[in-house]
Amino acid sequence: MLRNSSIQTRIMFVLCATLLLLVAGVFSFLMNSHAIRDAVIHTTEQKMLDGHKNEIQTATRTLAAALSRSLQNIETPEEQKAFIKSATEHITFGADNSGYYFAYQGTVPFSLPAKPSLEGKDLMSSTDKDGIFFVRELSKAAQSGGGFVHFTFKKPGAGNTPKLAYATPIPGSPFWIGTGVYLDTIEQEKIRLDTQLSDNVSEHLKSTLMILGAGLLLIIGFSIAVSKSIVGPIQRATVAAEAISDGNLDIKLNRIGTDEIAELERELMKMAQVLRSNMTEIQQKTQVAEEKARAAEDASAQAQEALDQARTARNEGMLTAANKLDTVVQKVIDASGRIATQSKEIQKGTENQRVSVASTATAVEEMSATVLEVARNATQAAEASHKAYSEALEGQTIVGEAIGAIEETRTKSNELNENMAELEEQAESIGTIMNVITDIADQTNLLALNAAIEAARAGEAGRGFAVVADEVRKLAEKTMAATRDVGSAIAAIQQVSNSNVQSMTEALRHLEEAVQLSGKSGEMLGGIVTAADDSAEQIRSIAAASEQQSTASDEINANIGNINNIAELNAEEVTASVTALRDLQSQTSELGHIINQLKDEAQNA
Repeated sequence: MLRNSSIQTRIMFVLCATLLLLVAGVFSFLMNSHAIRDAVIHTTEQKMLDGHKNEIQTATRTLAAALSRSLQNIETPEEQKAFIKSATEHITFGADNSGYYFAYQGTVPFSLPAKPSLEGKDLMSSTDKDGIFFVRELSKAAQSGGGFVHFTFKKPGAGNTPKLAYATPIPGSPFWIGTGVYLDTIEQEKIRLDTQLSDNVSEHLKSTLMILGAGLLLIIGFSIAVSKSIVGPIQRATVAAEAISDGNLDIKLNRIGTDEIAELERELMKMAQVLRSNMTEIQQKTQVAEEKARAAEDASAQAQEALDQARTARNEGMLTAANKLDTVVQKVIDASGRIATQSKEIQKGTENQRVSVASTATAVEEMSATVLEVARNATQAAEASHKAYSEALEGQTIVGEAIGAIEETRTKSNELNENMAELEEQAESIGTIMNVITDIADQTNLLALNAAIEAARAGEAGRGFAVVADEVRKLAEKTMAATRDVGSAIAAIQQVSNSNVQSMTEALRHLEEAVQLSGKSGEMLGGIVTAADDSAEQIRSIAAASEQQSTASDEINANIGNINNIAELNAEEVTASVTALRDLQSQTSELGHIINQLKDEAQNA
């Protein structure tokens, strides 16, 4: 599909696709910025709301607890209400002092600084603009131990404003107290954040668009330069190719650069040069062909003239040749007769020679077969002798390896014998140490018994020491028992070690005998190897001589065969000669008739 569009169109398509990607990136940036702005505003709103909740909840509960402690010293409810009102009606908070405390008994306020005219009236049916019975909800929240209520309430100087209130009971009394904050500050903060974030996004968007615009201009400029660097040379190359196809080979292209188009221009120049060279060569060859055609025409004319002269000379020469041939034919007829007589004699002698040669060839073949059989037997004997020599040599090698293995075994056995002796010495040392341990255990046992006796004398005060002494005595007895077991094991090891040492000594003696016997076997095998080698060498000499004799017999037989073949060929040649002579006589007669015709033809021409 792309091959149906020009390169410049494809580059513009890539440029447009890049522009679309940039627009999509800017749109995605805007969408993400708005989403982040909304998330930040929502998070800030929630945190501010949580802060207000913690603030009014903490303040209300603290005040309720303080009022509860103060009301313990006031007896009548009316005095308690008056105290609560006097303590709370002048408290305000917030940047605009819009925060205050209110106190109720059920749904009847007795301290309401925002509207003192409503004090003492039952406000159970009071609702805000959204129909929320906010006094009833606050009373329920206080009765449940404390809670928040959202409603709309008139703020001085601002009209109806969303408000968050918290109510909690005053412990130990039938009253509850509450306070609230207007949420217009949160709305103001939301508007401020929205404005600030929008301004930041606008600034970043402007800088981003400026950067993208500059980058887009660079891309457009670069794309135009790339398009010109590609399309221009291709157009020039196309014009050059059209000129070449029209026969104009004198083209010039700018071959500066290392890209594919520069390579194409260089190849077009090379093609034009090759075509010019070929055209020059074709013109030269055409001239040569025209010169050769003219020479051929001259030669044809000369040949025609020579043919006419040859026809004239032929008639003159035919008569002369016929006369000469007639003389030659007569001589040939006489010679053929004599040769035929001699050929018959040669044919008889050749037949006798062939019979003699055939008898001689039969005798030589029998002698050759006998010599060949002798050579074959000698070869088999040589092979058997060589096999015996190889097996004896292999046996000698194996005996040498066996001697080496026995020597190594003897060395290892000596080392093992030394190790067994060392093991016996170590076992004896361990036995000595075990005796010392046994003595220590005996002494420990005696000390433990003495300690037990002294502890018994001490009575109740020595009871703990007696227990320790008894444990020491038991440990000494266990040590003695373990020492006896170890001593028995050491004794068994010493016995086995002595037995192993004796066995290894006996094995070493047998290994010495094996080494000596193996050495004698190696010497005997060495003698066998030498004898087998000498025998094999002699048999090989016999076999070689027999083979040479067989070869000579084969050559004699071959020569006799050649002689026989030559004799047969001679006989055949003589027979063929006789036949040829008969044919020659017949052809000579025919040639005489032809000569006579030539004479008549030459005379008549």
